[in-house]
Amino acid sequence: AYNEGDLDSAKTLYRDILKMAPLHPRANHDLGMLLGVLRHTEDSLALLKVAVDQKPDSEQFWFDYVSKLTVENHFKQARASIEQAYKRGVSKKAIAQLRHNLNSRIENQEAPQSKIDAVLMHYQAGDYHRVESLSLQVLKEFPRQQFVWKILSGALRKMNRLDESVKAARKVVEFSPNDAEG
Repeated sequence: AYNEGDLDSAKTLYRDILKMAPLHPRANHDLGMLLGVLRHTEDSLALLKVAVDQKPDSEQFWFDYVSKLTVENHFKQARASIEQAYKRGVSKKAIAQLRHNLNSRIENQEAPQSKIDAVLMHYQAGDYHRVESLSLQVLKEFPRQQFVWKILSGALRKMNRLDESVKAARKVVEFSPNDAEG
């Protein structure tokens, strides 16, 4: 069902499996990944954690769990999980990739994907005042987040606040000079 794009059926199927076998590693992992796609971050992380706890020798489970922690800026937990994965025998290549991804995310201080998704969702729904509010919250903590500046610029333009829109667009160009849309 998941591979065919029927996310609701897939979610129901995984939950049915977990009713019968709550610690089933694959069902926890796959439902965790699905909930991540649906932006249910904390539920996703909890299920992915169960998966690695139940099948600690699965490199894929560790990779997906640590990657989700990283993109959601749970840096301390991601670092500790990388060390656990290393102790459980995850390959040096995978550990190196996870460390690289984590360090890159920390250096660039990108906003968690769930926050960016929330801004984008409100923009797509035409709720531009909420976009402005959410964008300013994100940008206060992550001022170099050029995609959020771009969305904010568009929302301000839609609200006919053209001077402010241009200022936000200049931030896009400042942080991403090769962005043709700026």
